Amino acid sequence: MTRTHKAALILCSALLLRALRVACRWDEWALHYAGYYQDSVRQLSQGHVLEALTQWVGLHPPLYGFVHALLNQVLPAPILWLAFSGLCSMVAVLAVLRSGTGNTSLLAALLIATDPVQLHYAAEVNNYPMLVAVCAVAWWAHSQDRWIALGVAGVIGAATHVLGGVVIGLLALRMQHRWRCLLLMAVGVSPLLPGV
Repeated sequence: MTRTHKAALILCSALLLRALRVACRWDEWALHYAGYYQDSVRQLSQGHVLEALTQWVGLHPPLYGFVHALLNQVLPAPILWLAFSGLCSMVAVLAVLRSGTGNTSLLAALLIATDPVQLHYAAEVNNYPMLVAVCAVAWWAHSQDRWIALGVAGVIGAATHVLGGVVIGLLALRMQHRWRCLLLMAVGVSPLLPGV
């Protein structure tokens, strides 16, 4: 079996497992989690885009709440929120799969595709699937020595979850252009600092 066939099998398995998880999580907990982001939904629906982009939800930075509010403008239904999380989880599998050409990236992608913890969170209405996707994209950028992509992932990661910024920042320290990457991240996250 070629690497392409193995990769396709991993992606198909990941898609099936996440689709089952989305169907399973269409319950009252999806609505419960959505309640956390009602301030962002309200602000965006009233046209307060800047406020929605800087509204922290407890200890969580604003990006997921903003995305949730945007999805709510499109269709205020749990299936859309859950499908977005499933898509983020698929992006994580694909990014890790693309991070290398050997069996190591295949094994890592298979692990993310089938890991019980990843599957548990793959369809949650919260920022964890998005965080995993951004960290996986950062890993891909690091493996390809793309410091700008890593810096952008760092900004998105920090705006999604504080630990995302920390993890991606540590990854940036391993880059050749580490200071440029960290400067890009620092400038990109500076609008979030007043909300801290």
